[in-house]
Amino acid sequence: ERRQMTNTIMDSLRAWTDTVSLPLLPAIHNDVAVSKMIKQQMFLQDFAPDCRALRDYEAAFQELMAIVEEPQHAQAEA
Repeated sequence: ERRQMTNTIMDSLRAWTDTVSLPLLPAIHNDVAVSKMIKQQMFLQDFAPDCRALRDYEAAFQELMAIVEEPQHAQAEA
C-alpha cells in the first residue's frame, strides 16, 4: 500500500511539474543510515559511503547541476 501511495504521489508531482515547466529531481529513498549518522554527528559519506540515500543525494545533485548548466539557463543569466 505504501508503495502504491508513493507511486500515486510521484505521478501527480510529475504531472504538475510538466504543467509548470519545472524539473523534478530524483527521489531520495528512506535509509536508516541517515538517522544513525545524525545521532553520530557525522557526514553521511563518512558514516555510510555505500548507503542508498547517499547515492540518491548524489544523483539529485548531478541532475540539479545539469539543469543549472543548461545553455538556456546560462543565457537567461547573461
